[in-house]
Amino acid sequence: MIVNTFEQLSEKVNLRDVFYVPSYLDDYFFRPTSQLLICEGDLVLDGDLRLDWGELNALAPEGTWDLNVLVVFGDLILDGGLLNTDMDGGPVLLVQGNVKARNLISGGSDIIVMGNADISDVVFANYNHGYLEVKGQLSAGLLVMVDHSYDLEDLNVPVQIFEEDDGDEDGGLPAHLVQINGLLKRPVSDLDDLKTQIIEDGDVLNDDAKYPAWSTSRSDD
Repeated sequence: MIVNTFEQLSEKVNLRDVFYVPSYLDDYFFRPTSQLLICEGDLVLDGDLRLDWGELNALAPEGTWDLNVLVVFGDLILDGGLLNTDMDGGPVLLVQGNVKARNLISGGSDIIVMGNADISDVVFANYNHGYLEVKGQLSAGLLVMVDHSYDLEDLNVPVQIFEEDDGDEDGGLPAHLVQINGLLKRPVSDLDDLKTQIIEDGDVLNDDAKYPAWSTSRSDD
Protein backbone atom coordinates (compact mmCIF):
# COMPACT_ATOMS: atom_id res chain seq x y z
CA MET A 1 0.00 0.00 0.00
CA ILE A 2 1.26 3.46 -0.88
CA VAL A 3 -0.01 7.00 -0.46
CA ASN A 4 0.03 9.42 -3.39
CA THR A 5 -1.49 12.80 -3.92
CA PHE A 6 -3.94 12.91 -6.78
CA GLU A 7 -1.38 14.97 -8.71
CA GLN A 8 1.32 12.32 -8.19
CA LEU A 9 -1.00 9.51 -9.26
CA SER A 10 -2.10 11.46 -12.33
CA GLU A 11 1.50 11.54 -13.54
CA LYS A 12 1.36 7.73 -13.75
CA VAL A 13 -2.24 6.99 -14.71
CA ASN A 14 -5.40 8.85 -15.61
CA LEU A 15 -8.00 7.48 -13.18
CA ARG A 16 -10.78 8.15 -15.66
CA ASP A 17 -9.10 5.83 -18.15
CA VAL A 18 -9.53 3.00 -15.61
CA PHE A 19 -12.59 3.91 -13.54
CA TYR A 20 -15.87 5.68 -13.84
CA VAL A 21 -15.31 8.69 -11.56
CA PRO A 22 -18.28 11.08 -11.17
CA SER A 23 -17.23 14.69 -11.73
CA TYR A 24 -19.01 15.87 -8.56
CA LEU A 25 -16.26 14.15 -6.54
CA ASP A 26 -13.51 16.34 -7.99
CA ASP A 27 -13.84 19.38 -5.73
CA TYR A 28 -13.24 17.45 -2.50
CA PHE A 29 -11.80 14.01 -3.19
CA PHE A 30 -9.67 14.61 -6.29
CA ARG A 31 -7.98 17.95 -5.78
CA PRO A 32 -4.27 17.95 -6.76
CA THR A 33 -3.20 17.71 -3.11
CA SER A 34 -5.81 15.10 -2.06
CA GLN A 35 -4.15 12.04 -0.51
CA LEU A 36 -5.15 8.64 -1.94
CA LEU A 37 -4.38 5.24 -0.45
CA ILE A 38 -3.39 2.97 -3.34
CA CYS A 39 -3.12 -0.80 -3.61
CA GLU A 40 -1.24 -1.67 -6.80
CA GLY A 41 -2.61 -5.23 -6.97
CA ASP A 42 -5.15 -7.36 -5.11
CA LEU A 43 -6.13 -6.25 -1.61
CA VAL A 44 -6.82 -9.26 0.64
CA LEU A 45 -7.98 -8.74 4.24
CA ASP A 46 -8.92 -11.29 6.89
CA GLY A 47 -11.64 -9.17 8.50
CA ASP A 48 -13.83 -6.22 7.61
CA LEU A 49 -12.87 -3.21 5.54
CA ARG A 50 -14.35 -0.21 7.34
CA LEU A 51 -15.03 2.49 4.77
CA ASP A 52 -15.64 5.32 7.24
CA TRP A 53 -13.82 8.57 7.97
CA GLY A 54 -10.42 7.92 9.55
CA GLU A 55 -10.54 4.15 9.10
CA LEU A 56 -8.27 3.99 6.03
CA ASN A 57 -5.29 5.08 8.12
CA ALA A 58 -5.18 1.58 9.63
CA LEU A 59 -4.21 0.24 6.18
CA ALA A 60 -1.74 2.99 5.31
CA PRO A 61 2.03 3.10 5.77
CA GLU A 62 3.23 4.75 8.96
CA GLY A 63 2.71 8.48 8.83
CA THR A 64 0.16 11.23 9.26
CA TRP A 65 -2.34 11.13 6.44
CA ASP A 66 -5.65 12.67 5.48
CA LEU A 67 -7.04 9.78 3.45
CA ASN A 68 -10.43 10.03 1.79
CA VAL A 69 -9.95 7.71 -1.21
CA LEU A 70 -8.95 4.04 -1.54
CA VAL A 71 -7.95 2.86 -5.02
CA VAL A 72 -7.48 -0.87 -5.66
CA PHE A 73 -5.82 -1.74 -8.98
CA GLY A 74 -6.90 -5.37 -8.65
CA ASP A 75 -9.45 -7.42 -6.71
CA LEU A 76 -10.75 -6.68 -3.22
CA ILE A 77 -11.12 -9.93 -1.25
CA LEU A 78 -12.48 -9.88 2.30
CA ASP A 79 -13.25 -12.60 4.81
CA GLY A 80 -15.52 -10.04 6.48
CA GLY A 81 -17.66 -7.22 5.19
CA LEU A 82 -17.20 -4.03 3.20
CA LEU A 83 -18.82 -1.67 5.68
CA ASN A 84 -19.56 2.01 5.15
CA THR A 85 -21.62 2.53 8.30
CA ASP A 86 -21.79 6.35 8.20
CA MET A 87 -24.93 7.23 6.27
CA ASP A 88 -23.84 10.85 5.82
CA GLY A 89 -20.45 10.33 4.17
CA GLY A 90 -17.27 8.35 3.87
CA PRO A 91 -14.20 7.75 1.72
CA VAL A 92 -14.45 6.93 -1.97
CA LEU A 93 -13.65 3.33 -2.96
CA LEU A 94 -12.53 2.49 -6.51
CA VAL A 95 -11.92 -1.18 -7.37
CA GLN A 96 -10.59 -2.05 -10.82
CA GLY A 97 -11.28 -5.78 -10.47
CA ASN A 98 -13.81 -7.84 -8.54
CA VAL A 99 -15.07 -7.66 -4.95
CA LYS A 100 -15.69 -10.65 -2.73
CA ALA A 101 -17.08 -10.08 0.78
CA ARG A 102 -19.56 -11.43 3.31
CA ASN A 103 -21.70 -8.26 3.39
CA LEU A 104 -21.68 -4.82 1.81
CA ILE A 105 -23.06 -1.71 3.50
CA SER A 106 -23.20 1.40 1.32
CA GLY A 107 -24.05 4.57 3.22
CA GLY A 108 -22.57 7.97 2.45
CA SER A 109 -19.55 6.73 0.48
CA ASP A 110 -19.21 6.43 -3.27
CA ILE A 111 -18.34 2.79 -4.05
CA ILE A 112 -17.44 1.96 -7.65
CA VAL A 113 -16.53 -1.57 -8.74
CA MET A 114 -15.46 -2.10 -12.34
CA GLY A 115 -15.74 -5.90 -12.19
CA ASN A 116 -18.15 -8.25 -10.41
CA ALA A 117 -19.21 -8.22 -6.76
CA ASP A 118 -19.88 -11.54 -5.00
CA ILE A 119 -21.52 -10.94 -1.62
CA SER A 120 -22.39 -13.95 0.51
CA ASP A 121 -25.15 -12.42 2.59
CA VAL A 122 -26.54 -8.89 2.32
CA VAL A 123 -26.03 -5.77 0.23
CA PHE A 124 -27.55 -3.00 2.34
CA ALA A 125 -27.64 0.48 0.78
CA ASN A 126 -29.48 3.19 2.64
CA TYR A 127 -29.81 6.97 2.52
CA ASN A 128 -29.25 9.39 -0.32
CA HIS A 129 -25.74 10.70 0.38
CA GLY A 130 -23.86 7.80 -1.20
CA TYR A 131 -23.61 5.93 -4.48
CA LEU A 132 -23.06 2.28 -5.37
CA GLU A 133 -22.04 1.12 -8.83
CA VAL A 134 -21.03 -2.35 -10.00
CA LYS A 135 -20.11 -2.47 -13.68
CA GLY A 136 -20.17 -6.28 -13.79
CA GLN A 137 -22.59 -8.65 -12.08
CA LEU A 138 -23.66 -8.14 -8.48
CA SER A 139 -24.47 -11.44 -6.75
CA ALA A 140 -25.80 -11.70 -3.19
CA GLY A 141 -28.35 -13.49 -1.05
CA LEU A 142 -30.33 -10.32 -0.30
CA LEU A 143 -30.32 -6.76 -1.64
CA VAL A 144 -31.90 -3.93 0.37
CA MET A 145 -31.82 -0.58 -1.43
CA VAL A 146 -33.66 2.34 0.20
CA ASP A 147 -33.36 5.97 -0.94
CA HIS A 148 -29.88 5.36 -2.36
CA SER A 149 -28.25 6.23 -5.68
CA TYR A 150 -27.01 3.24 -7.64
CA ASP A 151 -26.10 1.80 -11.02
CA LEU A 152 -26.53 -1.97 -10.94
CA GLU A 153 -27.31 -3.31 -14.38
CA ASP A 154 -26.69 -7.03 -13.82
CA LEU A 155 -28.25 -8.40 -10.63
CA ASN A 156 -28.00 -12.01 -9.54
CA VAL A 157 -29.93 -11.65 -6.29
CA PRO A 158 -33.02 -13.76 -5.54
CA VAL A 159 -34.55 -11.31 -3.03
CA GLN A 160 -34.43 -7.60 -3.88
CA ILE A 161 -35.99 -4.90 -1.68
CA PHE A 162 -35.97 -1.46 -3.29
CA GLU A 163 -38.28 0.50 -0.98
CA GLU A 164 -40.07 0.37 2.32
CA ASP A 165 -43.81 0.09 2.86
CA ASP A 166 -45.87 1.23 5.84
CA GLY A 167 -47.04 -2.08 7.24
CA ASP A 168 -50.13 -4.17 6.76
CA GLU A 169 -53.69 -3.20 7.58
CA ASP A 170 -53.53 -4.97 10.95
CA GLY A 171 -50.52 -2.98 12.10
CA GLY A 172 -48.11 -5.89 11.74
CA LEU A 173 -44.61 -5.85 10.32
CA PRO A 174 -44.23 -4.23 6.90
CA ALA A 175 -44.14 -6.71 4.05
CA HIS A 176 -40.47 -6.02 3.29
CA LEU A 177 -39.49 -6.98 6.86
CA VAL A 178 -41.58 -10.14 6.73
CA GLN A 179 -39.75 -11.09 3.53
CA ILE A 180 -36.34 -10.24 5.00
CA ASN A 181 -37.00 -12.13 8.24
CA GLY A 182 -37.71 -15.26 6.23
CA LEU A 183 -34.04 -15.26 5.23
CA LEU A 184 -32.38 -14.26 8.51
CA LYS A 185 -31.00 -16.37 11.33
CA ARG A 186 -32.37 -13.79 13.79
CA PRO A 187 -35.44 -11.71 12.88
CA VAL A 188 -35.27 -7.92 12.88
CA SER A 189 -37.84 -5.29 13.80
CA ASP A 190 -36.57 -2.61 11.40
CA LEU A 191 -33.78 -1.87 8.94
CA ASP A 192 -31.58 -0.29 11.62
CA ASP A 193 -31.66 -3.65 13.39
CA LEU A 194 -30.60 -5.35 10.16
CA LYS A 195 -27.70 -2.93 9.78
CA THR A 196 -26.60 -3.61 13.36
CA GLN A 197 -26.69 -7.37 12.78
CA ILE A 198 -24.53 -7.02 9.68
CA ILE A 199 -21.96 -4.91 11.53
CA GLU A 200 -21.83 -6.90 14.77
CA ASP A 201 -22.31 -10.45 13.50
CA GLY A 202 -21.80 -10.69 9.75
CA ASP A 203 -23.20 -14.20 9.42
CA VAL A 204 -26.82 -13.08 9.16
CA LEU A 205 -28.52 -15.14 6.45
CA ASN A 206 -29.69 -18.71 6.76
CA ASP A 207 -27.30 -21.06 5.00
CA ASP A 208 -29.78 -21.81 2.22
CA ALA A 209 -30.29 -18.08 1.58
CA LYS A 210 -26.62 -17.22 1.07
CA TYR A 211 -25.10 -16.66 -2.34
CA PRO A 212 -23.76 -20.19 -2.94
CA ALA A 213 -20.73 -19.40 -5.11
CA TRP A 214 -19.14 -17.28 -2.38
CA SER A 215 -16.82 -18.79 0.19
CA THR A 216 -14.61 -17.41 2.94
CA SER A 217 -11.93 -19.75 1.59
CA ARG A 218 -9.57 -18.03 -0.83
CA SER A 219 -7.99 -21.24 -2.10
CA ASP A 220 -9.55 -20.77 -5.52
CA ASP A 221 -8.72 -17.08 -5.88
